Amino acid sequence: MTKLDLIEKTSDTSGLSIKECRGVLDHLLHHIQHAMIIGEPMYLRGFGTFKPIVKKEKIGQNITARTPVIIPAKNFPKFIPSAYLLHKMNKK
Repeated sequence: MTKLDLIEKTSDTSGLSIKECRGVLDHLLHHIQHAMIIGEPMYLRGFGTFKPIVKKEKIGQNITARTPVIIPAKNFPKFIPSAYLLHKMNKK
């Protein structure tokens, strides 16, 4: 499913226009991104948690030259699904 598919389905079921649904989704994604940028987790009950994590600096290897290379620390977003979502996905 793409972002446009989600907007169209939301528009069909909510009675809002596609333009209004696009605006709502864009604002939601903006707030999730902002929370990740400032290092704050975003909890969405019944769906999951978006949480920023820091991957530590580590030493890798340049395969061609066989020399050690320092891989710098990086920030990554992590999604942890809720127990409810996992239950619904694995229900048979």
